[in-house]
Amino acid sequence: KMLIYRTDLEYLKRFVKLMAQQEPQVIEVFIWHRVAAYLTFHAFEEKKTEEICARSVQSHIPLAVTYTISDEKFLTDIEPRLQQMLGGIREGFNRIVLDTSWMDEKTKNATLEKALAMRSFIGFPEWVLDVEKLEQFYDGLQITKSLYIRNMINAIEFFRKKMLQSWRKNHGLRLVIDPSAVDAMYSAQRNRIFIPVAIVQYPFYYRGLE
Repeated sequence: KMLIYRTDLEYLKRFVKLMAQQEPQVIEVFIWHRVAAYLTFHAFEEKKTEEICARSVQSHIPLAVTYTISDEKFLTDIEPRLQQMLGGIREGFNRIVLDTSWMDEKTKNATLEKALAMRSFIGFPEWVLDVEKLEQFYDGLQITKSLYIRNMINAIEFFRKKMLQSWRKNHGLRLVIDPSAVDAMYSAQRNRIFIPVAIVQYPFYYRGLE
């Protein structure tokens, strides 16, 4: 049984109804507009095959990529220093809030409470280093060396099913960004800060903590 969000189902119903009312020429223009929007990213130069492959692997099996760039040293050496850095940032932020003159006491207290409640995710889930658990996570995903398009379809179907199966389940500190992404972010909705392991890898930002 497939799980679908009610709002998504309503959107699909309305979209199908709208498209059924359109002339074929309008639908053709709509399709070509989508094609043009996609091709714009490749309008100036062809991407190298290895770049396409690397992006596909990173986007479809990010935790497998994470395994290749992660180790125990990160957990014992780098992560504690990143936690210390975040602690310093939090202390500096709190001082700024306390010294601010345009906020009343109620607003200051609410801001400090939110800062205190903020949680952080640094690096990667520790279970990724366990090969058995990683293979169990990807169990059911079929990858064949000579079938690129089929591999992409299999990966999309695999993770869509995982996403739907996890609906309404409590996952604790759920990731909103892949550990293999060269990025860092703060989620205002979850009041959580995310620093993936890839962002502190050479040659991007390296650690800069020495």
